[in-house]
Amino acid sequence: MDFKRIPFGPMPALCAIADDVTKVHAICVRCGSLACYSHRIVAGEKQVMLGEMHEYQPLCRKCYLQEQLFSTPPVNKF
Repeated sequence: MDFKRIPFGPMPALCAIADDVTKVHAICVRCGSLACYSHRIVAGEKQVMLGEMHEYQPLCRKCYLQEQLFSTPPVNKF
């Protein structure tokens, strides 16, 4: 999924026909749980934005949903 939790490109179709799927998790930067979401911390609506820790944070489901409910939109860096 992308940063808005929308299925990304051909990935759903590829997962559907794959014999094996390995799901890799990061560690949530807020609570230390397994992270399954990439939370974008800079402004922008493009689906594809290359970046690392200055653009995205790995978050678990609980922290991601809290962030979506209680945060203000990110400020554009430019």
